Amino acid sequence: MSLGNTKCNYCGENKKLIDSHLIPKCMYSMLEDGPLAVVNLSVPHPPKKSHIGIYDDGILCEDCDGLLGVLDQYVCERFKKNKLNVVTAQLDDGWAVDESGNSLCFELPDIDPQRLVKFVLSVLWRAHLSSRPEAKVVKLGPHADRILAILKQDVSIEKHPYSVYLE
Repeated sequence: MSLGNTKCNYCGENKKLIDSHLIPKCMYSMLEDGPLAVVNLSVPHPPKKSHIGIYDDGILCEDCDGLLGVLDQYVCERFKKNKLNVVTAQLDDGWAVDESGNSLCFELPDIDPQRLVKFVLSVLWRAHLSSRPEAKVVKLGPHADRILAILKQDVSIEKHPYSVYLE
């Protein structure tokens, strides 16, 4: 919850801040009926499935939320177009596993890598700024300012040190 903060973290202007999703709302609706679910672990056990997502009202103004929303929308459209084609892989990282212990991966054959990287960076940047308990482990340190600069500019992914692993 915003405690009187009216300075947008993206544009730096003093504007009314809005409820901004840390992870785009469309991701929750796509996962709702599939093999994965977004679970709110900040509530007492048992974990509660989140239907609307995690948002924070102390990060972005409406205009800047809309700017980042363009990235969100692009990635969501690609996920929807590919119907979240879930494939399993034997990986030892324990991330997003099914009942058999197989890691779940998504195939996104027609996605623009530049936009995907910027999308992931935008989610991490929003989580870093969030006061939500679900995001408290995301600490970008000096990378936060670099990521913000990347998000604001049309910087080629070859020109910055961040990448997303795609297989």
